[in-house]
Amino acid sequence: MSPFFIKRLLRSPARNIAVLLVCALLAGVACYLFVYRENQLERLDEVKDSARVLCVVTDFKGTSASSLRMGYGGYSAVTDESYYELPKFVSDLRAAKEFSALSPVLGADEADLFAVLNPNGIELLDPALGGGTDLVGPDFYCSDKDICIVSQEVYYKLGEDKLLEVTVTDPFPDRYFFPDKGVGKAEFTAVGYYFGEGGTVFIPFETGMKLAERISGVRSLDSVSFIAADNRRLDEMRQAALESFGTAEPYADHPGEHRFALAVHDEELKGSVAAIEQNIRRAEILLPLSLISTLAAGFLLGFVSTRSEKHTYALQRSVGTKKPRLVAGIMTEQLLPALIASAAAALVFRAPLPACLAFILYAAGCLAAVIRAVSTAPARLLCEND
Repeated sequence: MSPFFIKRLLRSPARNIAVLLVCALLAGVACYLFVYRENQLERLDEVKDSARVLCVVTDFKGTSASSLRMGYGGYSAVTDESYYELPKFVSDLRAAKEFSALSPVLGADEADLFAVLNPNGIELLDPALGGGTDLVGPDFYCSDKDICIVSQEVYYKLGEDKLLEVTVTDPFPDRYFFPDKGVGKAEFTAVGYYFGEGGTVFIPFETGMKLAERISGVRSLDSVSFIAADNRRLDEMRQAALESFGTAEPYADHPGEHRFALAVHDEELKGSVAAIEQNIRRAEILLPLSLISTLAAGFLLGFVSTRSEKHTYALQRSVGTKKPRLVAGIMTEQLLPALIASAAAALVFRAPLPACLAFILYAAGCLAAVIRAVSTAPARLLCEND
């Protein structure tokens, strides 16, 4: 860098500072929009992958998700991959069967007895909902043994053997083939308790299925829900569900082809995705506009900077300075502040690509102004400045 060049830079400190600030602002905006868009794209993937979309089997009106009195086929529809398409879209399956239980230790009135597949979504058992359990052994929910979970109060009432004798009533017996069934005796060993009081009893799901078959002649269940395994394939899941479940019709008087419907609660996911996609679209609109503004700023600042130097350019060309060399010298002088500003923006936002693009566009605009300033013949430039 020649002493003459340094003197020219120092001669116009205000202009150089103005160029530095303008370029820093424009490059910073471009970098910010680029980084913001990338972050939003990552956020979009994160939301789609991590959101838990609850899918619940309801009655045909969509008004109730419990006490469905559903045949065992409803359970097979979400578990039997050899026959149905829906199971490959299912994760964290939840199912329950409702009974009534009568025992002095549970109280004078009939108590609820639930056969459950897992504790998720059950207020008394799920820590996420404020509940919790203390179990003696693992794998309670996977068991088919005659075991149960009772309240902490009932657990200590049972004494050392923890044996609970109950009269169980199934509200959904097969009355056609087994008119006298639906009520039977059962014994369960309490292997743990849920915190608090109450007479509600929980048994493993498979234990409940065997109990229902024994006292009612048929397996049935009253609620089924699951978490969608892939949020990117919800439409495919809905299509697969139509094999076994219909679409809820709140005002229908009678069920159509299917007695039960599948409600997919993806409203929160849709809202989050829509908001993020809107942010992405805004960034994709503003980013090109900011880059176009950088191009325009390059031309404008280059035009203003070279406008007062036409006489100098005319003298240089008249003494034999070649046009390309003259343009290169002017551009070096013009672009040094822009280069510093773009490099600073790239370091601050860690986004070299948009910073480089902003610098290139600024240089292109500035080049157009410089070429315009030096393209006129030297004699004419001298006449214009006289």
